[in-house]
Order: sequence, then C-alpha cells, then structure tokens
Amino acid sequence: MNNMEKSELVVTKILSRLMDNGFTRTVLSFQDLDLTDDYKEFFDLSVEWLLDEMIIRAANFEKVNNGSGSLVNPVLTAYGLSLLRQPSPVSGDEGETMGTAIKNASEKGTSYAGIGDFFGGLLGGFTKSIGSG
Repeated sequence: MNNMEKSELVVTKILSRLMDNGFTRTVLSFQDLDLTDDYKEFFDLSVEWLLDEMIIRAANFEKVNNGSGSLVNPVLTAYGLSLLRQPSPVSGDEGETMGTAIKNASEKGTSYAGIGDFFGGLLGGFTKSIGSG
C-alpha cells in the first residue's frame, strides 16, 4: 500500500468511527482506529485535512507526547453528513452512498480509492456554484 492509500484508509477509519459515534461526547485517537503502527504517522494530517475541509469538527485537536493527536468530541459537520449521503462515484454499486462505501472500506481494512478526488471535486463544485450565483 502506498502513502496515499494509507492516508485514504486512515480517513475512512476516522469517518466510519464518527458515523458510528453520532453526536456523543467522546475522544478519538489513533488507537481507536484498529490499525497497525504503520499508519500512525498519517493520523494527525488526516485529521487536520478533515478539519480544514470542514468535514468534521472537534472541541480541540492537541498534540500529545508521542506525536499522535487526540480529538475531543469529534463529530461530522452538516457538510460532512451531506457528503456521506451523496451517491458513491467509484463503487460501481448503483444506489450506494459515499457513507456506505466508506464504512465497507473501513471494515475491510482497504483504502477507498478516489476519496480525495471525490471530496475535492465536491468542494470545487460547491465553490463554483457560489461564484456563479
């Protein structure tokens, strides 16, 4: 698995976990993702990317001693929820949502090819629609 695929898997694990948690008070750290230490270096930047893209929010994101991060009360944003309800553009299963595809990829422990392109394309389309309105 290359670094992009590892990053995608970490993102899918985070999103899957947040879908399961719903809106509850909790803390999310790398150890909660059930991944080997080979993926640890991708956790912080994956979280930062999800926060920066406004797909998730958290009460805080703090660095801890060993370089891994901890999210306090992480949840999907309204925008994140709407992304997960979109049809999956790469699954090949008609009617499958992005959330279902991410959940399946997370459970199988495989990366979800194209997740970055999918989110980037939606963000670009959203920005373009605002500019033309």
